[in-house]
Amino acid sequence: KKDKEGLDKIVNAFLTYISNKEEDKSFNTPFIGCSEETGEVVTLKHALEDPSKHIIFMIDPSPKLPSIILKNLLFAFSTKISEATTFRLISLRDKISRKGGQFEPKHSLYFEVSIDPSKVDQETSLAFTPWSGKNNLLDLKGIFDPESLAKSAVGLNLKLMKWRMVPDLDLEVAEEKKILLLGSGSLGCQIARNLLSWGFVNFTFVDYGNVSFSNPVRQCLFTFQDSIEEKNKAECAAQRLKEVYPLVKTEGIRLSIPMPGHPGKTEEAENQIRESYRKLDKLIQEHDIIYLITDSRESRWLPTVLSAIHNKICMTVALGFETFLAMRHGMSSEHHDKEIHGEYRLGC
Repeated sequence: KKDKEGLDKIVNAFLTYISNKEEDKSFNTPFIGCSEETGEVVTLKHALEDPSKHIIFMIDPSPKLPSIILKNLLFAFSTKISEATTFRLISLRDKISRKGGQFEPKHSLYFEVSIDPSKVDQETSLAFTPWSGKNNLLDLKGIFDPESLAKSAVGLNLKLMKWRMVPDLDLEVAEEKKILLLGSGSLGCQIARNLLSWGFVNFTFVDYGNVSFSNPVRQCLFTFQDSIEEKNKAECAAQRLKEVYPLVKTEGIRLSIPMPGHPGKTEEAENQIRESYRKLDKLIQEHDIIYLITDSRESRWLPTVLSAIHNKICMTVALGFETFLAMRHGMSSEHHDKEIHGEYRLGC
């Protein structure tokens, strides 16, 4: 039919218009008009001035039935026209609603719409749906974000452990405390993993050595590749712990702890010892719980003294072939009782 041929011509012209606009990113409206006589594309406002001479196009994301956008468009028409009007409207399926991603007129819906404002009760019958003046936001991060899912699962597991084993456990305190691990070997790796399972998330690793070939089989945060690359133990352990649980706050610091009986033989060496002391003192002040898990007794002496001075919780852990030692150093000055503990506050 002649009418159908004319309609197809207008639709094809409109599709060409959309394609050109998409290329320069300037097409940003779901409604637009097209003159039946000339095929000229006009704004919706211009088409509303004489709807009977224009075809209204609506970009419709609904794959089958007309979307709620059509209802809102008809509402807008009823408020703008003053007399009964008949116009033609095409609900054009866009790329999103079509699996093939192609604009094809055969997928769209064609309507001939008649609106008589005198028969419409503007107060009760018409309203925008579901649009509202207030913006609504639905946060789906907790459902789709892997880190949020991990945090929720870990938190639930901790609550179950608290309920079954330690009812008085304060999980918030554990999450806030900062852990300083002086030593990142067999004990350091395992202590960090165990504390992580109990809700601690703030860790700082300190070590001067590199990962050797004998380490990965005993130290759970290292791999064979780390030993090939000779990575620093502290930095590598911090990185691996974050891979275990991305929400952990961790840092690895390469530091040589000053030891008694190991004086600097040159001025440069003495300056390096002083600098290491200042870094160690600062680290102990910034953390709440200090673990002494280095390889030698000498390297544990200075951290023990500094922890006692700064009233920090200090745990020393020693692992031998046949023995295992865990001991807390120091006592807070707030809890020291001269009658019970003696006049002097000892280091252990």
